[in-house]
Amino acid sequence: MAFDIIKNKRGLLTKALLLLLAFTFVIGFGYVGGISIGGRGPSGGAAVEVNGDKVSLAEFYNLRDSMLDRLRRSDQQISDELFEYVNFSVIDSLVNKKLLAQKAEELGIRVSQEELSDAIRNDPGFQVDGAFVGFERYQDFISRGLNRTVKDFEDSYKEDLLVAKLVSVLDSSVTASDEELLSVYRTREEKIDLHYVSFSARDYTEGQKPSEEEIARYYRENTDLFWEPEKRMARYVKLAPGDFTEDAEVSDEEIEAYYTTYPEEFASEGIPKPFDDVKGEIKKQLVEGKSKLLYGRFLEEFLQKRSFSDLLSGKSSLEVKETAEFTLGGVDGDVPGAIRREAFSVKKNRLASVVLRDFTWFFEVTGVQSSKRSGIESVRGEIIEALKKEKAVERARESAGENLAKITASGKGFSGAAKSMGLSVERTGFFSRSDNPLDVESGDFISDVFGLRSNRPTPNRVYKSGESFYIVSLAKTKPADSGYFGVEKDSLRRQEISARKVLVIERLLENLRESSKISHNKNLFSQGG
Repeated sequence: MAFDIIKNKRGLLTKALLLLLAFTFVIGFGYVGGISIGGRGPSGGAAVEVNGDKVSLAEFYNLRDSMLDRLRRSDQQISDELFEYVNFSVIDSLVNKKLLAQKAEELGIRVSQEELSDAIRNDPGFQVDGAFVGFERYQDFISRGLNRTVKDFEDSYKEDLLVAKLVSVLDSSVTASDEELLSVYRTREEKIDLHYVSFSARDYTEGQKPSEEEIARYYRENTDLFWEPEKRMARYVKLAPGDFTEDAEVSDEEIEAYYTTYPEEFASEGIPKPFDDVKGEIKKQLVEGKSKLLYGRFLEEFLQKRSFSDLLSGKSSLEVKETAEFTLGGVDGDVPGAIRREAFSVKKNRLASVVLRDFTWFFEVTGVQSSKRSGIESVRGEIIEALKKEKAVERARESAGENLAKITASGKGFSGAAKSMGLSVERTGFFSRSDNPLDVESGDFISDVFGLRSNRPTPNRVYKSGESFYIVSLAKTKPADSGYFGVEKDSLRRQEISARKVLVIERLLENLRESSKISHNKNLFSQGG
């Protein structure tokens, strides 16, 4: 399941979740340090059954909640889709652990009670200052903290140790000879340079004229695309402390009192400046302070306001502005996104406010136009452009194929033949297998072009990248410099052995799944877990 999910939901899998899955699968398989206290859900029942062996719900909830906690601590937003995916991923990890533990026992691998006890006593999760917490506290942690029985927990922990032993045995069989490493090195470091000709759809838009029948058919087949979103209008005022400057009266007595109370603010090298020299500065400070105070009081009183009229009665000098129609997702106009979102969450004629940087926006929605299906005439231009684009893309593809056939049939070299046909030939420059200089969408592109040889330099295939198409041919090759192999060998060996170890486990699990009976608790995959 894990490999299918990862393949089919790659867009959903965040980097954080990938790291957690890797940690769980490669290192922990089950209990890991820092597991969340008080797992959700009942302690009884099974989360999944593997060849007749049950994995408890408590174990599932412990691991699932631990992963969710780590995602939250990394500021990951837990959407319903991600929550469901974590459920699948945890079940998958637990199934993997159970399958590998069963395989270990089948191969005669055992974990004694003494090994189990020693592993638990030496687990940092059950130690304080490097010493085991004692059986009572250990028992209390399992029953209260993890909501599990000691037997269930220790059976699972024993499986962890079985899996670790099996993985150790499998790891010991993984090797990489110098000859294999040299082959890997040459493959990784080999580079090629390609000739290519591009055919962009934008070069084929001229002359494309969709018929009335095509326009009507496109509208019928894509009706859901042609909706006019809900639109709203509002009136608003923007308020800032500066709007209360005129009301912030400051007397000469207040200015002089401030000067007398805080003389150090107006001293130079310990000597106070004359009052007349700083009077203007003091007045400005006091006016700003009073303006902010009046602004704050006005905002407090706003909580009692119920309409735009009430708001204006408290500050008649405010300038009221009207918006043009705007949509929730629009970006044009003078209405910021935060105001748009709030405006689409309140009822018509209801006073609302949003603080945005130095301003408070007060507004009320004055008009609402519900969403509706667009008539064909109103979207005719949009449909024509879409059809012209479709036709241009298809024409670019056809042109690439036609020109490739002509170049191949010419019997000349790719570059010479293409140029004689008036085509512009470009070069990618040297690149390795880890690069994709043309951003080709086909997964076969790299294997195709690195399989080219001087006696068959041109693949009989057109490659696509967005709205552009490419025909390519081998220009030059640059073999790996074997002189650097000795420097890279040790690092390469570690990487290759690590990759091969993972591959061994993956293949073993795929084989075990094919021959196993796995029954999931379907209730775990409803919303909410």
